[in-house]
Amino acid sequence: MYWYSSPALLKEWQDVVLTLGFAYSFTNPEDYKLKGKKILLSVTALGPWDAYQASGKNRFTVEELLRPLAQTAYYCKMDFEGSIVSHEMFGHVPEKRPEVERKIAEHIEKIKKVIA
Repeated sequence: MYWYSSPALLKEWQDVVLTLGFAYSFTNPEDYKLKGKKILLSVTALGPWDAYQASGKNRFTVEELLRPLAQTAYYCKMDFEGSIVSHEMFGHVPEKRPEVERKIAEHIEKIKKVIA
């Protein structure tokens, strides 16, 4: 997530791949080439968990902010597997790097459990 939206490379992928006649159709069920494909959202956030609550700085949960992506998956008949979110990923702060590396390893393990 980047400024409450898709990062530029993901947006480009969406624009190239999620097209009429490939990802969805108005008339032909055969045109749903992504139908049944699994999609899992992996998100890292700089802010803490409580910043992504109704009373927090960002006013919405991460899950709420990801709803457009969940809807896109649904529209393309993909199997939405949910999201894995890690907060307080201060990798740019040298003294936080060991903690962030631990969080990255935990994040990867969560992904592995879902895709296994």
